[in-house]
Amino acid sequence: MRLSLCADGINHYTLSSRSYSIWPVVGTPYNLLPEMCMTTPFMFLTCVISDPKNPKNKIDVYWQPLIDELKELWEVGVKTYDVSTGHTFQMKVALMWTINECPAYGMLSGWTTNGQLVCPVFMKQQKGLRLRNGGKFSCFDCRRCFLLRNHAFRRIVIGSPPRRLFGEELYAEVEYYPMVSKNGDFVILGFKKNEYNWTKKSIFWELPYCQHQLLRHNLNVMHIEQNFFKNIINTIMDLYGKTKDNAKSRMDVAEVCDRPELHLHPGSSGKPVKPKAKFVLPVDKRRELCEWVKEFQMPDGYWSNLRNIVDSNEAKFNNMKSPNCHVFMETLLPLHLVRSQMMC
Repeated sequence: MRLSLCADGINHYTLSSRSYSIWPVVGTPYNLLPEMCMTTPFMFLTCVISDPKNPKNKIDVYWQPLIDELKELWEVGVKTYDVSTGHTFQMKVALMWTINECPAYGMLSGWTTNGQLVCPVFMKQQKGLRLRNGGKFSCFDCRRCFLLRNHAFRRIVIGSPPRRLFGEELYAEVEYYPMVSKNGDFVILGFKKNEYNWTKKSIFWELPYCQHQLLRHNLNVMHIEQNFFKNIINTIMDLYGKTKDNAKSRMDVAEVCDRPELHLHPGSSGKPVKPKAKFVLPVDKRRELCEWVKEFQMPDGYWSNLRNIVDSNEAKFNNMKSPNCHVFMETLLPLHLVRSQMMC
């Protein structure tokens, strides 16, 4: 039996100022048809991690009982009844991977997902630059190395893409690192010094087969989709305080991009002026988009009421959740593009 574990922290005091971290850990069996394995009847709660604060690295302490059970299910198995033959057999169970958002990925894998060495796959091999004005680390224009050798956009790239490390190689790096205990706080030498982002030896390395897996941890697509779409829609709608197209980003564009039409220029008062970008919608087009979304009829089976998020007066979308962003990305944006092309 092959399993996946999905974990994420929630705050059940959402309507008050109280903060409390609860991490439900949901297991899913993959020995089922694709349309069955991710449905509610076949998802089960393996444990609940409860803590007044975010457990961070100490989450491994709470994982220990579940890891012990997974080791027993792999090495010994559990007696299981086979209804097709009428006999029992010793069923073995293996954990294929975990599914998390980016911060939880770092907590479970032991490689923190922030800072300059943010990528937990290519690690020290990743390239990028620190934006001088925005202050964030950017992998701008680093994706071309993954294109085919004869691709037109790869002509300016020299060298091969970074190599993905095997599990045995990763385990050799963390084998002698300390594991987190209940009262153990430590910092691994070299952490956050552009050498590596290891914060601990993850408890998942205790599983006998962990270092032989091609993929140990997965990212939750819904979280990425939501963050990505919010950044895009807030930028093209030019929402103050939420758009990524701000003055600092324009100063960084002037340093790393050949886009003179987007560079800041001095205004009549002496203050820098930000030229309007082509990807920003004018106010009338924003209201038109809002009205179109408000009147759009979704087919049965969709769990998102888009009318509740539309603010026609302010020409923006409020309180967008993961289902709303998914509907936009999957359905509304392609339809809106087709409609725009037909009008042209």
